[in-house]
Amino acid sequence: MSEKNLNSKVVLIAGGGKNLGGLLSRNFAAKGAKLAIHYNSEGSKRPLVMCRL
Repeated sequence: MSEKNLNSKVVLIAGGGKNLGGLLSRNFAAKGAKLAIHYNSEGSKRPLVMCRL
């Protein structure tokens, strides 16, 4: 990803609870974006991703 400042942006990530979606979530959060994360399964790693944000 480029080194843009995303402070005024909102990012919606579908499947953001694990794997690639989790990686994207962490990267966008590190750049200052506000996140809306959707996950579908109860077995999701969402709590782990949210703790890392």
